[in-house]
Amino acid sequence: LLQLGHDYKLHPVKESGAGGWQTSTRYIKEAPVNWDEAEIQTLLDIAQDEMNKSLQEQNLRGRVIRKKRAVGLVPKPDEQISRESLDETVLRVQSVLDASECTHLPFCAFNGGRDVWVDVGNKRV
Repeated sequence: LLQLGHDYKLHPVKESGAGGWQTSTRYIKEAPVNWDEAEIQTLLDIAQDEMNKSLQEQNLRGRVIRKKRAVGLVPKPDEQISRESLDETVLRVQSVLDASECTHLPFCAFNGGRDVWVDVGNKRV
């Protein structure tokens, strides 16, 4: 997260401690800081498994990247993945996560034009 400073430049927002976004939102029940870490990892594990299956079944030239609260399918250097393959991957991951009883966290699965990402959370949070 970034905030606009008095100098009209973007500065990072602290995560925790005095003035940090996690500290100031911890009393809001549905705030991301209160989400169960195991549930976050379960959601990302499911998304990553589906992306790996998509890589194999569609013979895609890409790799899966795992971040703290996101997982993505990106093309290998100097390669491209067709829009149809990206759309298929998004729909596949989204349908599996929607049907999953393992997690009830909000998520966003999207085609970024060159890659596919699943983020934990949505625009509401």
